[in-house]
Amino acid sequence: MCLSRRIHFYHRSNRDGTTESICSRCFLRVAREFQASELARYEIAHVCDPAKVFDVSQNAEATASGLRAG
Repeated sequence: MCLSRRIHFYHRSNRDGTTESICSRCFLRVAREFQASELARYEIAHVCDPAKVFDVSQNAEATASGLRAG
């Protein structure tokens, strides 16, 4: 597994006016801010937990296997 792969972040708007940044590799919420422009500083500093990335990949494989078997 190559950890140097560029990480992308999804932004989700909330009813309270905040925006959340979600990591596309480990699916953790990196930050939640009222100003979306403030999210970048958290995203730059984010480091995925290798155990969480492994769990996500294992769940994806299990789901894909279940879809193929059915």
